[in-house]
Amino acid sequence: WSETGRDGVAAPVLKALVDAGFDKTAAIADLTAQGYNTPQTVDEAGTLRILEAWAAAAGAARERLVLLSSVGVRRRGEMPYPILNACGVLDAKAAAEDAIAADAAAGGYAYTIVRPSQLFGGPYDNNVYLGTLFQLDKDADTREVLLGRGDVTMNDDPQLGTLRSTLAEVIAQTLETGACENLDFTVVNGKGEFPEAD
Repeated sequence: WSETGRDGVAAPVLKALVDAGFDKTAAIADLTAQGYNTPQTVDEAGTLRILEAWAAAAGAARERLVLLSSVGVRRRGEMPYPILNACGVLDAKAAAEDAIAADAAAGGYAYTIVRPSQLFGGPYDNNVYLGTLFQLDKDADTREVLLGRGDVTMNDDPQLGTLRSTLAEVIAQTLETGACENLDFTVVNGKGEFPEAD
């Protein structure tokens, strides 16, 4: 959340909450205005800055943009997503997605939105939360790759996660093959083995 990524944010967050009378929406808006890495700063404003810089640098030569988003962005009112959206993460991701779709239509380039579920699997050195602290992963049998068009629940199981390695491969294949232009899709891992290389 901090501007440098190295500074502690507990004091500024608590101050913003107290100053806002514990209204989390107002507190997050205050932190956003101060330049902290809130969902609006990163996903919404950050995406707009990327689109502006890309248009300035490449103009009409823009061909393709792939956005890594999240499941639940288009289902923010369905459980468990209201909980996950408590600080506006999914709202900010939705604004980013909408900005990209509109900019792609105006700029004449293709876009793809990739929606993983909760990420699991290494590396463990860049993301600190309980699952990575103790390297709590899904079991080794959770390798099958499941894809679904749109923001969907796969196999009627909202608890399916996405291996980081699967996500990297899916994005690479999307870019290399030119597949999935002008659409969004969900990618998760289920019980089973990795798909065959063919």
